[in-house]
Amino acid sequence: MILALACIALVGGVLLVVIAVMRWYLSPDIAVLSRLQSGLYSLSEVVQAELSACRGTSGAGDDRRQQILRVRGQQARVYDKFAAEFLRSETAREHHAPASTSMPLFLPLLSKPDKVFVLSDLDLAKWVLSDATTFDRSQTLESFADAFQLDSVFTTKDASLYRDLRSFFAHSTNGLSSDQYETMMATFQRRVDSMLSTFAGSAGVPFIPKVEGMVLEAYADAFFGMRTFPNADECAILIKRIWQIKSLRNNIPSHRWNPLLRLRMRRQQSRLFRIIEEAQALVNDVDSSVADEMAKVYIANGHGPGNLLNALIPLYEAISRGVVYALFELASSQSVQEELREEIARHSDDELEYCKSTNTLLHRVWKETLRLRPPTPNQTRRVTTGHNALFPIGSKVAIVWSVFHLDPDVWGPDATEFRPQRWIGVTGEQEQNYRPFGMGVQECVAQNYGSFGGRVMLKRIVESTSIQHKGDGPTTGRVGTDRGYSRGPDPDASILRFVRRTQGTDVSSDDHRVSRNVDD
Repeated sequence: MILALACIALVGGVLLVVIAVMRWYLSPDIAVLSRLQSGLYSLSEVVQAELSACRGTSGAGDDRRQQILRVRGQQARVYDKFAAEFLRSETAREHHAPASTSMPLFLPLLSKPDKVFVLSDLDLAKWVLSDATTFDRSQTLESFADAFQLDSVFTTKDASLYRDLRSFFAHSTNGLSSDQYETMMATFQRRVDSMLSTFAGSAGVPFIPKVEGMVLEAYADAFFGMRTFPNADECAILIKRIWQIKSLRNNIPSHRWNPLLRLRMRRQQSRLFRIIEEAQALVNDVDSSVADEMAKVYIANGHGPGNLLNALIPLYEAISRGVVYALFELASSQSVQEELREEIARHSDDELEYCKSTNTLLHRVWKETLRLRPPTPNQTRRVTTGHNALFPIGSKVAIVWSVFHLDPDVWGPDATEFRPQRWIGVTGEQEQNYRPFGMGVQECVAQNYGSFGGRVMLKRIVESTSIQHKGDGPTTGRVGTDRGYSRGPDPDASILRFVRRTQGTDVSSDDHRVSRNVDD
């Protein structure tokens, strides 16, 4: 009897696996799903490929007009203030920038039974992010909260906790005194120097994990006073890998996953949480006043004290990408790198004001890097009511910011190129389309604090080393992006040389192969 039940259970388990695999491979969206879950493509890359195929086609403008007519028809039946604002903006755009109306408002990314749409219109993105009743944020953030066991300012459903956390981070990161900025700068520079010292005689050490681990340690030190962070490099790798799968869960229903992804994420989560437990014990030992204050915010709202990732992920993750990709771009643009190094030397007597300034090449390099690689790659909402004429209830709407950061109608034919000088004569439309830290309630409250640290670290690396590509240089195209879109250097194919400098002289060099970075 027991043997028979065991056999039945085994057969049932095999059938469930077969059904899951069949549902995956028979999906009508298998091409898009395969790209997203292959590890070779980010959501931004897939969306850009689809938009490139649509851009300039004869029916694109007609699709847009039909979509706007649907909104006007709905508005005639039931007035909606967000739809009214959208229509006013669209009318103004048709008169002043007709070229920008050649694309549809949105494109379908995934079809039935779980529809996912991606937006290509900034005014529609503002509508979606402003109307919290029709376009709900909380459901789309559950996967993010689960992936990292978060109850953070980005994921909490508790309105009171959300308000208090935003206030806490605004107080802790904005309006710092000169002494606080000086201390923060010294912390970041010390961490960079420590990282660079490990490069000597260490050829073959992966560069991205080193930088990401260093940035994690730097923000843990600056924010919580942690002198050491256990297994920082490994922690950074785990966060990045789990982040990739989290992004899929935000935009793809779980039953349409490749079944192996779930098992992979659980293993990575288990290791990550062990590291965070060790780090939390260290924070408790240093008696961090900031950590105590953050814990009080949670406790006052009826929650547990939370974990370190509630603060560290928003602070470090986005900035580490900025530093990594700025170094990629500078290695590919030696003239910009040398000009930046000369500018840094001219401001050696006023380093703090230089790093705070928004009128420097350093600042323009930083902004251009975040344009090409936005730290907040996408924001997703679930449609919860029928008070719109565009999206069915239960569908998801994704705002992928690279769509707006790389739009040739806004940025020109060189939109995908790294050109920091474009920020000298930036237009109002370009500023409106520049949203590296998102928009609406999810916009990062600590973005100025984080960007200051990123510029400090970038400055220190550039003045200490000469960054070069080895061999044939970077690979500028990505596999499968053959529809007129290129994301820039391929991390898998890049080897960076860091030539140490002493009083302006190149004295030694080490090669560091760069591991793959996933940006969504």
